[in-house]
Amino acid sequence: MAVHALATADDPFDRHAVAASLGRTRLDTMAGRLDWTAGPVPDIAKVRLAGGQWHRGTRHPWELAIVTNTGWPDLPVTVPLRLAH
Repeated sequence: MAVHALATADDPFDRHAVAASLGRTRLDTMAGRLDWTAGPVPDIAKVRLAGGQWHRGTRHPWELAIVTNTGWPDLPVTVPLRLAH
């Protein structure tokens, strides 16, 4: 986001220009689409969240598994939540 904001600002050395650049940004990222134009209030972008939990893995000693997808229903749950003993 920082690179995008600085690259698209009218003047990357002017904090108001950088803030204005962020305020008009809609960008696809590894966290999903970030859209500062949609709200819920001006200059705020919402991020969909999912719950993860570390489990012993098959390819790596520990792997992050998705245990809840309430905020992102399209993301598949990969294992059920395990409670600590």
